[in-house]
Amino acid sequence: MTLSHYINFDGNCREAFAYYQTHLGASAPQFLSYGEGPISDTLSPADREKVMHASITIHGFEVAGTDAVTVPYVAPHGMRIILNVEHADEAQRLFSALSDRGQVLMDLHETFWAVAFAVVTDRFNVPWTINCPKEAN
Repeated sequence: MTLSHYINFDGNCREAFAYYQTHLGASAPQFLSYGEGPISDTLSPADREKVMHASITIHGFEVAGTDAVTVPYVAPHGMRIILNVEHADEAQRLFSALSDRGQVLMDLHETFWAVAFAVVTDRFNVPWTINCPKEAN
């Protein structure tokens, strides 16, 4: 069995996955548009261009996504993707990338369990936790 995460986007899945490729070291995204699917003739030309399914791999972990077309978009809530890193400088780099035009919920700081810890929601409304445990250093 494998575990993956599936994210709904508000029409910006391509942009998000390209950003994650650049800033998180994700694999090259694989995209399937709604225009390639069986319901393409029922959609507007703009919706046919949107992403029906996409996938990337971030350090061995699959993340999949879609643009909300057939259902209303709802920003993710009640969950976070955790990035556990070994070095504080990597935590700082990730924090800078994910907080750029996003929302910082907890600034990068030291805690009793981590040399660097932060909580952000990125510009694509995806919630992240960045954690650099003390035992990793």
